[in-house]
Amino acid sequence: MVYTSDMKWIRYALKMGAIAICLLILVASPQKGVAQNVRVLTLEECVDIAIDNNIDVKRARLALEGSQVDLRESKAGRWPNANANWNYGINWGRSIDPTTNQFTTDQINSSGLGGTSNVVLFSGLQQHYGIARDRTGKDQSQANLEDAINIVSLNIVTFYLNVIFNKELLENARYQLESSESQLARVKLLVSSGAAPRSQELELVSQVASNEVALINAQNNLDLALLSLKQAMLIPASQQIDILIPNIDLDGEPDLGTTSQEVYDDAVDIQPNIQGADLGVMAARYGVKAAEGARYPTVSFGGSYNTNFSSAFDERDVINDNVAPVPTGLFTTSGEDVLTLRFQDSEPFNYFDQFQENRRWNLG
Repeated sequence: MVYTSDMKWIRYALKMGAIAICLLILVASPQKGVAQNVRVLTLEECVDIAIDNNIDVKRARLALEGSQVDLRESKAGRWPNANANWNYGINWGRSIDPTTNQFTTDQINSSGLGGTSNVVLFSGLQQHYGIARDRTGKDQSQANLEDAINIVSLNIVTFYLNVIFNKELLENARYQLESSESQLARVKLLVSSGAAPRSQELELVSQVASNEVALINAQNNLDLALLSLKQAMLIPASQQIDILIPNIDLDGEPDLGTTSQEVYDDAVDIQPNIQGADLGVMAARYGVKAAEGARYPTVSFGGSYNTNFSSAFDERDVINDNVAPVPTGLFTTSGEDVLTLRFQDSEPFNYFDQFQENRRWNLG
């Protein structure tokens, strides 16, 4: 009895273990019935994503920003420039006092403040043609950006239509398989009842197998078409997407009244790549005219302001008139003392006072 009871417990443990393993497998494995997180995109959304991610479009936008900066710089060249400077230094040993221009061996703390401004009055129209060149270059960059966007949009439309085409092929292959399977089931009933030969059933079995292969190939082609669309949009290949097939009204008749030459002429007028090439030629011509302006003399007007400070000149002499006459130590030819009513005194001459006293301007 003990042996039998042990066997029951062993069998029970094995059954429970098997059930636990099955539950773990069911939980860990992906469920086919659970819908994946698939993002359904319209044609407009695909185009917008591709434009935002495309490297050529980003490069064209940066080139447009650069041309706008060049144009602003050219326009700013017509206005006067202004520069300001300030310095402070300490000199030891034999040096020149920047205020008195005399040699000294004392330590000198010196400082200077200055500013200049200049404006070009005439330079052979270099600025005029330079602005025209950069303005045309900006328009060319804008046309190049539009051309890059057009190329990306056309590529996305091509890949989008390819996905739609392969979707239709997949649906057709699935329909063909379902039709073959229905025929095979009907023929099997006829063969089992003796109303149809066995060879007819075998032919349909072969047809079903061929349709299954066609269905697998159609699914693979659809997956490749979706992958190409993802690559064109520069999104991860692991991202699950699907497309929304637009409703197109095909009841209207196409207008064939336009000739091929008219279509070509319209394309020449509106295509941004042709406009960009024309603008590039125009910008180059303006560049040649701007370079030719360097043959002429340049006329400009400018001015400057400067002042300075020196610690060697931190005191200055002042004249005091409110004193009695004093002898100067000099004598006239008749032997009389030479008197003066003025004599010099000194006062501090600080940093800001020297800046005020030593100001100088220049115009030229």
